[in-house]
Amino acid sequence: MPVTEQTFSDIIRGMQHAVNTAQAMLDEHQLWRFGSLFVDGQPRTMDITGPDGRQLRIPQISLMPLNLLAIEELELEFSIAVNSSDVTEIGVENIALERSSFGVEFAKGGGGEEGGGSTIDVRILFKQREEPEGFARVKATFDKSI
Repeated sequence: MPVTEQTFSDIIRGMQHAVNTAQAMLDEHQLWRFGSLFVDGQPRTMDITGPDGRQLRIPQISLMPLNLLAIEELELEFSIAVNSSDVTEIGVENIALERSSFGVEFAKGGGGEEGGGSTIDVRILFKQREEPEGFARVKATFDKSI
């Protein structure tokens, strides 16, 4: 399969797209999980008996932490071979600027194939983020109903 030359900017934009897509998937999953706590707009509930024998109907949203996640940091390590460079003139607000564009390809690394393969080492750190104010208010409303 022939290797198509890419610019360094193409690679960085592709990686940015991958990060944005991964974060969108996290957000969609968390919205689905929140939605699964309701049926036809009504909260799913769990019936329990208190120590005094009293029956309690508790909304599941009050019992489950959602642990919202976000990508905090992405670390990529890869080697590229610069095949060409080009200086392009661009205009920004009536000012002529020049920028360099590098034609690159991934350098061969230890991918296990004979002659080596292209590799990218990836490290992703997630952080727990604060729940949005709207979610916190919905949850607090159900918490007060217990």
